[in-house]
Amino acid sequence: MKILLAEYDRRSIAESLAEALATQNYIVDVVSEGEESWDFVKTFDYDLCLLDIILPKLDRISLCRRLHSHDYQMPIMF
Repeated sequence: MKILLAEYDRRSIAESLAEALATQNYIVDVVSEGEESWDFVKTFDYDLCLLDIILPKLDRISLCRRLHSHDYQMPIMF
């Protein structure tokens, strides 16, 4: 399973969470802003998106709307 993790404020939290998920055999890409999340989703196939509440450049609600308007179907968790 491939996961996109978008965490803006606390890099250490993102790294710890990505490491914990990797030990369970998940593939995790970590980004720190909404536009970067969008770029990754367009480039790679994800099974799940984990989004921080606050994301710069493209907020989480706008990102979700964009994903759904482009027919992306992966689950999204905040």
